[in-house]
Amino acid sequence: MIESDYLKDNSALIQKLRQIPTLELFDEKELQGALQLSKIRKYEPGELILKEDSYDSGIYFLISGKVRVDTHGLTPVVLYNFLIDFKNPFHLNQM
Repeated sequence: MIESDYLKDNSALIQKLRQIPTLELFDEKELQGALQLSKIRKYEPGELILKEDSYDSGIYFLISGKVRVDTHGLTPVVLYNFLIDFKNPFHLNQM
């Protein structure tokens, strides 16, 4: 996993965040506050994001790619993103 630093105020990024249905109702000040507490994580294919029955206090938004969700041996579900082109504003180093 590659993780960015905490994100900073960025009006262009805030406009992109408004494209996420869950966040479209928040005003700019609220989104700026959330942005300051946010990081971008990039996972490799097949890398575990969160183990079933574990605790995580974060909220995850899928920006690009797809995620496979396996639970208690049930049929896996694959979630796809609603692609937003962020044009890499997070300056993540490629490994």
